Amino acid sequence: MAIRPVTGRLQWKIFATFATVKAVAGTLLAFQPLGKMPPDVYMRLTEVLRLKLSLLLHSLSDTK
Repeated sequence: MAIRPVTGRLQWKIFATFATVKAVAGTLLAFQPLGKMPPDVYMRLTEVLRLKLSLLLHSLSDTK
């Protein structure tokens, strides 16, 4: 099985996904001590985090 080179487009996709995951996780962690995040916002952010992590893992597995 040949190893595919990481192209600039794939690097950007991985970086953009990681940056989004970092931003969403940071938002969730920032509001956790406050206990004031509305439940619907929390559910949306956790769903975005789950989808982005899934995309990141899929992108990384495609590079092997």
